[in-house]
Parts: sequence; structure tokens; C-alpha cells
Amino acid sequence: MVKQTYAARFTRIGGSAAVIIPKPVREELGLIDKDLMLMRVFGKVLILRRVSANDVIDVNAVPTDAIPSAVR
Repeated sequence: MVKQTYAARFTRIGGSAAVIIPKPVREELGLIDKDLMLMRVFGKVLILRRVSANDVIDVNAVPTDAIPSAVR
């Protein structure tokens, strides 16, 4: 487990924004490009967690034609 404290930058990318996550933290969390991230704010604390699409929606409970084939 990562036990150091890291600083990250908040940056604007066009009309969007991003937070740069240091490589040791990305590796520890197993993050890869385009991972789905779940976020929750408690006061001024941001909790961030990687989730899979199956964690968010049960695709078996949704009509087949409602989900693009690229998601399956």
C-alpha cells in the first residue's frame, strides 16, 4: 500500500477539468486509461474509487436494446 503523501495538480482541458494522479498511486489502485471513477464529496474531502460498469448497473436488468453493444 502507498504510504507517502503526494501532491497533485488540478488542470483545465478545454471545457473539462482533470486531476493528475501520481504514477505510484495509479499503480496501487490498478487504474488504466478510461477507467470509470466514482466520486463523492464529504465537506472538502473528495473520495474517489475505481468501479466497473457492472458495479454501477446490472446489465441483465436492462432491456437489450437500451445499452449500446460497445458497452457489453
